[in-house]
Amino acid sequence: MVTEGSNSIDMDQLRQLYASSPAAKCFLDYFGSRERNASTTKIDRLLLVAQERGQSVGRPEAIEFLRHLEDIGCGRYVEGRRGHPSRFAWDVSLIEVGQAASGNSIKVSPLNDDENETAVDSGVAMLPHDYRLRADLTVRFSLPTNLTSSEAHRLAEFIKTLPFE
Repeated sequence: MVTEGSNSIDMDQLRQLYASSPAAKCFLDYFGSRERNASTTKIDRLLLVAQERGQSVGRPEAIEFLRHLEDIGCGRYVEGRRGHPSRFAWDVSLIEVGQAASGNSIKVSPLNDDENETAVDSGVAMLPHDYRLRADLTVRFSLPTNLTSSEAHRLAEFIKTLPFE
């Protein structure tokens, strides 16, 4: 067992989870390959990751996986209510959890406050756009790759409200 701060992760159970099913291995490998941590991971994102990686994983199996992570001490599973999606709220670095599960690391650190407040793994694929607003000013922003015309119209209407003139 590894203890970091107030978080206690059972490394043996984590490695057993990794070896227990192809779905768990898929999810933990995904966590270990990420470049940035997130404070939450939505269950729909996990299902999308599994599909992208050629795994057939059902929602109940993904929920069971997240409940195991909760039992191990990685955070807590939050059932979706009142329009909020089901998700996993991380107490520790999800990247280090994935790396520790596969044996590539022995350290799992608490999630720092900056990551805990801002980063959310939404599961929406984003595409960066550069727009030359003025001769000396280029604006960069990201939009979903599957942006609909209705969403584009809403965004355009919002942008119209921004000028101070």
